[in-house]
Amino acid sequence: MKLILLSILLGLIILLFIPVFNGGSQFYVLEVSSIFPFEINGISYPPGNYYLMYRGIVNITFFNLYYQSNTSRLHLIGINFNGTFLNSSSEIIGILKIYSKNNFTSVIVNTTELFYTHISSLYDKEFYVIVNARHGSPISSGWYASGELLTIPLGDTYQNGSIRYIISHVLVNGTQKTSFNVNSPLIVNVTYLVEYLVNFSKPTYAYMNGSLEIMSSQWLPNNTQLAIPKYINLTRDTRIFTTGNLTGVVYINKPIIINDTQIFQYYVNVKDPVIAKINGNYTNFTSNWYNAGTQIFIPPYFPLIDDYRIAIYGNLTGMFTIESPLIINDRENIQYYLQFPFPLQISLSNGTLYYGTNIWINNGTYAIIYSQIRYINNVTRAIVIQQVFNSPNFGKLNYILQYFVTSNLPLPVSINGTNTTLTNGWFNQITEFYVYPVYYVNSTERIVILYINYRNITLLSPLSFNVYYIKEYLVNIEGYYSHSVILDEKLWEPYGSIVQIPLQYEYEGIYFESNSTTNQYYIFGPSNITIYYKPIDITTSVYTPVIAGLPIEAFVITIIIIIVLALVLLIFNRSRVNK
Repeated sequence: MKLILLSILLGLIILLFIPVFNGGSQFYVLEVSSIFPFEINGISYPPGNYYLMYRGIVNITFFNLYYQSNTSRLHLIGINFNGTFLNSSSEIIGILKIYSKNNFTSVIVNTTELFYTHISSLYDKEFYVIVNARHGSPISSGWYASGELLTIPLGDTYQNGSIRYIISHVLVNGTQKTSFNVNSPLIVNVTYLVEYLVNFSKPTYAYMNGSLEIMSSQWLPNNTQLAIPKYINLTRDTRIFTTGNLTGVVYINKPIIINDTQIFQYYVNVKDPVIAKINGNYTNFTSNWYNAGTQIFIPPYFPLIDDYRIAIYGNLTGMFTIESPLIINDRENIQYYLQFPFPLQISLSNGTLYYGTNIWINNGTYAIIYSQIRYINNVTRAIVIQQVFNSPNFGKLNYILQYFVTSNLPLPVSINGTNTTLTNGWFNQITEFYVYPVYYVNSTERIVILYINYRNITLLSPLSFNVYYIKEYLVNIEGYYSHSVILDEKLWEPYGSIVQIPLQYEYEGIYFESNSTTNQYYIFGPSNITIYYKPIDITTSVYTPVIAGLPIEAFVITIIIIIVLALVLLIFNRSRVNK
């Protein structure tokens, strides 16, 4: 203590008498002060303020650290050189150089040109701060200057791969703080919220802690409840179907990769099951959940065997894609097929009338075909007999086919064994026609066919008879002598022909002559000719030969008429062939 007081007193004296010359020499003063021990040119000095008269190079060494306890120390922060603060690496060329090594800082001063030099150590008090931050912090355990403000922000994040740690609490000596001054030794405890990276391969509907969200890759806190049910109902008729590596409930306690596929499904309410093609396959279409994008085809008709089919009608048929909930109010009806060879008027048991060649009819409804005549063309028709159908007819129909038969002249003919006169008319298929060569209208009139294109034929198609004939009438010739019949001839003669009556006639060797001068009669119908004769004297009369009771001239005329008719017939046939 006495040494310190003497040093102070000496310093004051020196300050009062500087500069003082002794024998022509100049004195130089070096003042050194420190609160901790130090060395000057290797000589230790206790803490204090010292004045030294010294000229030349001086090496002053200070301790960098001075530990007061395990948690408190003083730290050399710099040097005061003549009122100027210098750090541990400062240098004034030719005058001063400072450097630190291990736990010492050396100040080398050249006082040759300095009459007064002041050097003092500057120490700052430090306290040890223990920082328990397992996963990272803005600060770490260490020595901090007294009064220094430290901050550990909440929410600072430290990532290690797919795990990250978020500062959630900071306790300084047990008290929650995020900013604090170092005024004493401190213990800082940092706690974290741990989050794990949950990697979704695609956006996924999931319940996070009970709340439904659309989730993509993100950080989730430890023990977060993540639920991905197989089915997630969004509404009563819309849900999500999930398949993949994770369905169910999981608590997040490590990083995970979720590679799930989710498909929207919609409820399709099918009032009555119908046949449908679903994604390319026919099946029974019923109420169910169907994936979005499912293609469904409800055919208006679905064929069955043996001319049956299913007819589907309602609010939705054809091709459609499931894109939302649907209500399908379709119905199926079994139908059978009727097909006819020609259009018909059809009456259904439900009161519907239809005209056509084919029709599909609901099972349970029967078709009535009333008797009707249907003209296939102008020479062919069908006589349809009343009939009823309640199942496929496979093209069958009970009807009679008729063809129109014509004749250029009224024609006596046998039709299926019955004699009649044919003009024009409709006749059943396979009707048998036979044309007689000679047809007796009655006992006094007949028709002689000279030409006919069909004589005996079965009707298989429309038919036209082309005929040429003549009418002949019975001519009854009677000759009387007195009351006796001496001439009785019956002849068939064509209409318009001339009959020659013999004026002279031989009967039983006696010659007779007509008492009439008329011997020619025109035939226009059945005729009865009566002639009266009287005997003649051959010595006074000229005899004219007769053939079969007729004069030779009448016979020749008859032959000529037959030849003419034959020639006419021949010309007629050739004309028909040319046509």
